[in-house]
This record gives sequence, structure tokens and C-alpha cells, in this order.
Amino acid sequence: MKLSHKLTIILLAFSCMSLMLALATARWSFEQGFNKFIIAQEKERLSQLGEMLALEYALNERSWEGISPYAFSHQSNRPPPRRPKFGAQEHRGINQHPPQRRAYQLPSQNEQHIGPPTTLLDSQSNVIAGSMPSDAATNQDIKVSVAIVSEGRKIGALESYLPPSPSSTMAQEFMRQQRTSFIAVGALALLVSLITAVIIVPKLLSPFKKIVKAVEQLARREYDVKFRQPPSDEFGVLMKDINALAEALEKHEATQKQWLADISHELRTPLSILAGEMELVEAGVRQFDKVQLASFQDEVSRLTRLVNDLYQLSLSDIGGMHFDFEMVDIGGLLNDSLAQFNLALKAKSITVSTYIPSNIEVHADAQRLRQVFSNILSNSVEYTDSPGQVRITLVETGNKATIDIEDSAPGITTGNEKQVFDPLYREDSSRKRRTEGAGLGLSISQSIIHAHKGTINAASSELGGVKISIALPIRGNII
Repeated sequence: MKLSHKLTIILLAFSCMSLMLALATARWSFEQGFNKFIIAQEKERLSQLGEMLALEYALNERSWEGISPYAFSHQSNRPPPRRPKFGAQEHRGINQHPPQRRAYQLPSQNEQHIGPPTTLLDSQSNVIAGSMPSDAATNQDIKVSVAIVSEGRKIGALESYLPPSPSSTMAQEFMRQQRTSFIAVGALALLVSLITAVIIVPKLLSPFKKIVKAVEQLARREYDVKFRQPPSDEFGVLMKDINALAEALEKHEATQKQWLADISHELRTPLSILAGEMELVEAGVRQFDKVQLASFQDEVSRLTRLVNDLYQLSLSDIGGMHFDFEMVDIGGLLNDSLAQFNLALKAKSITVSTYIPSNIEVHADAQRLRQVFSNILSNSVEYTDSPGQVRITLVETGNKATIDIEDSAPGITTGNEKQVFDPLYREDSSRKRRTEGAGLGLSISQSIIHAHKGTINAASSELGGVKISIALPIRGNII
């Protein structure tokens, strides 16, 4: 399934769930509000009826006996007028008796009630009129009660029980209209979500499609991928990373091709010399004597050094180079390495100045550090013009020891300082090789220093040549 289809389904599913939750919440809120509205209306009806009954109670000499059923049954109707009361005995005839109070009578069947059936209770909660609902109805219905107060004293109460859902035809019709409205709103919202998903999702995924196409190009080793003006979102960050990756891969492929060409050249040169000299010996042009044998041995030694350097470099690349760490005197290692080049330095009239204090120890592999110092000093001897200068300093600063090895002209072009650590790098690829090495010494040295958790950098020297700076952690500290 395509990602666009998945996103469309997810968006629609999320919209449906959100819509259902919103509709359910709205319906619940509406029902709660509607019930509160019905209850409030019922309380208002009972309050008005209670005021009328309180007035009847006061006119009836503070007694519920003989209260008109119409006053109780109808909220808006006034009870029929009662016969006038006699104030004193002298106003009555001698044989005249007070009028009998009318007993409560149930309303007729064709009498229309306003509101739910209502019960009138006295102050002791005894039923005066109406009827109490059954226990089942009491548990299900909503009880509404309003006290009847006369002259600041509770004289009774009115109670009614509303059904849990509106039972009148008007209320049910209103509920049906609301449900229809909810369904219509839900269907409309779902349609809008579908249209939005169909229109928006492809636009959202358009950068992703470009990224997929670019990755496919990179897989085909087509590195001319370039996103121009990427957006400022996560897709834009990914596009910038792909641009950087394409440049790195293009550079790596060019480096790999150059590497293969340089290695082929380095291997072919001594082999060609060996083959040519052997042909001359075989043809009798040259005599096979000690001089010729020494020439053969020189070329074989050159091949051996190249193969060994390639092996060391490959070990460092795969992390297979072995190290034996211990506390070593870094100054002693520098002096030992420098002593190996005394004759070569004197032969080229190169003066050496040193500042190498003793008792500076680092946690390192002594043999590997000797290899690093020998590689750097060998480059200084081979590439420094005669007469020249070499300066070596050792400084302890904080938690690291810094070694600077500088030489005089010629130097390196500004901006190419990092490239001197690339395998087989030459400042001028067209010039004749001046050294017996293959240009792998600094690459191997960089791998060794990095394995010691140190740093190695190249820069222009004040003497006019190259300055190699090495920083090593003291006692295993990480820089």
C-alpha cells in the first residue's frame, strides 16, 4: 500500500473518531442541558402552583381541608370562588350551621393536566392530593420537589417525577430534529475530511516523492542530485542532508578513482624498473653483479614498504590495528626518533632546534608513536630544501601534551592543510616524486593518533614550511 493511501486512511480514521467523539459529547451535553431545562421549567411550574396553593391555604383558615382540586391540578387556572365565610356567630342565623368544606375530588378523565402528575404533601410529608408513583417509577424518574411556604413557615410540598427522557410529542420531535442535525453535520464533516485528505495529502507528500527519486539516483551512483531552496521543515532538513550526502559520495568516488590510479602508479614504477633491469641482465647489456643485485633489492624494498603501508592503512580503516597502551615518556620517544635521522639531516644541512622537557608521560603505545614521529620527520627530511631548519617542541598544557614538528620551505598551499592526510596526496601531482615512500605515512599517523584519542593537524609554519601539531591525552584523559 502506498504511503499516500496510508496517510489518507489514517486522516479519515482520525477524523471519524474525532467526529464521533465530538458528536457523542455534543449529544450528551445537549441531553444534560435539555434535562436541566425541563427540570427548571418543572420547578418554575411547581413554584407558581405552590404560591397559588399557599394563598388557598391562607384563605382556607390555614388548613388543607377542602382545597379545590382545580387549584392543585391546573397551574394557570384560578380556583372557582368559594362561598363567603361568616365572621361571627351573630351574623349567622340561630339554626344556621357553617357550610361544610368540600372534600377533594379527583379530576375528571377528560381534564387536561399541565406538566407531569403532581403530588401535594403536607408539612409531615403526608399525601394530601395526587398519588405517589410506584417504586419502579421512583427509581427511574427524576424527582422534582418544591416547598410551599406561607408566612415564613413550610406548610407543605409539591412533588413531581419526570421521566428520564422527554415523553411529550413536542419534546420527542425536538430530539429527533437534533439527532438529524447531528447526523447531517457529521456527514458534512466527513465529506470535508475526505476532500481535504484527497487534496492535502498529495501536496504534503510531494517533497517526499522528490526525496525518494533523489535516493534512487544516488543508488544508481548518479551524484548530480541538488535540491534548490528546500523548505524549512523536516523535509527541508532531509533534503539538505541528501545534498551533503551526494557531495560526499561524489567526492568519495573521485577519491577512490584517484586512489586506485595512484596505487597502480606506485606499484607499476618499481615493477617496471625491475622488469627493465632484468631484461638488460638477460640480454647481457648489464652484468649481474653486486651493484645490480643491490638495485634489485632497492626496488623490492620499495614494493615491500608500499605493501606494508597499505596493509597498515587497511588495518586502521577496519579497526584491526593492534595497540599496547602503557605509560611512556613522550620526550624520550621524540629524542629516540630524532636520533635515527641525524645523519640524513646533516647530509642535507638541516639544523635542528628542540625544546623537549623530560618526565612528561602519556598513556600510549610506544611503538606506534615512534612510527608517527618517524613518518613526520621523514617528510621533513625529504621535502625540506637544503639548507633548512627543523624545530621540535613539547609542551604540557592541562590534561594534554602537545608536540609541534616544524620545518622550513617549501610549504603547502593555504586551504590544503587537511588534504595532506589523504592517502597518496601530493601538493603538485605533476612533479617528480622526491621520496621513496608512497605518500601514506601521514594517513597512517592520523589513524594512530585518533586511536590514542588525540588530534593531529597541519598548518603553515613560521619557518616557511609545514607545521604538524599533535595533541595526546595525559594518563588516558580524553581530549
